[in-house]
Amino acid sequence: MSISYVDPMWGTVDRVHFLRISKHFTCNCQRCSDPTELSTHVSSIRCQQAGCLVNSNKAKGLIAPEQTEEKEWKCNSCNEIYPPVYFMSIVEKAGRELEKLHQKYGNIEAEEEFLRKFGKILSPNHFYLLEVKLGLAQIYGRTQDEPLPILSPKKLCRKLQLCEELLSVFDVLLPGTLLLWNFIFIKKKHSIVHFRLQSFKSPHPLRKTGSYGCFFQDEESSGRDLLPETQGGAHCKQIK
Repeated sequence: MSISYVDPMWGTVDRVHFLRISKHFTCNCQRCSDPTELSTHVSSIRCQQAGCLVNSNKAKGLIAPEQTEEKEWKCNSCNEIYPPVYFMSIVEKAGRELEKLHQKYGNIEAEEEFLRKFGKILSPNHFYLLEVKLGLAQIYGRTQDEPLPILSPKKLCRKLQLCEELLSVFDVLLPGTLLLWNFIFIKKKHSIVHFRLQSFKSPHPLRKTGSYGCFFQDEESSGRDLLPETQGGAHCKQIK
């Protein structure tokens, strides 16, 4: 049996620092000893070299923080070396922006803009991005203007995609933490049910569009065979 004394969704640097000052020990568990955090890259940032920026593999072109500043911090694709001070400056900048974003909680446009902006700099699973994704997964379908039953197919699929991305990380980092995992899993299932209801009610087929592979109605579409190629889309295909 193991016990977590700290929020498991924090990055390793923050977790280790908190444990040292509050519990007076250095954790050497498998995750804390692995710069990639069990290949989730929750603390990693993106390499800014041109070849890495265009790499479609989300697990490549990333720089994971090492436990010591004496060790070289390298991109896992091109081996470009980055000084720790550069790494920390990027994370600190994102942290300051996130603090400002907290004052705009519920503003979907502002939170999506944060993901677009820092998604180019931070790992897709970085804990700052996960925090915003968790908030968005709850907000979509809960606003007064757009409750879940009338949420547009595009936003419904976006909600589903967010749940999928969160669960892919939770499955690795929170295997024994059922509350948060179940909460997002239920959100995901609700999205699938409502998308299925909308697809049956729609007089026209739904096809993919947009940067997230979302849906819109189109009279000229040939059918529901063109479902999104995103992670969320893989599960959208199950509703056909």
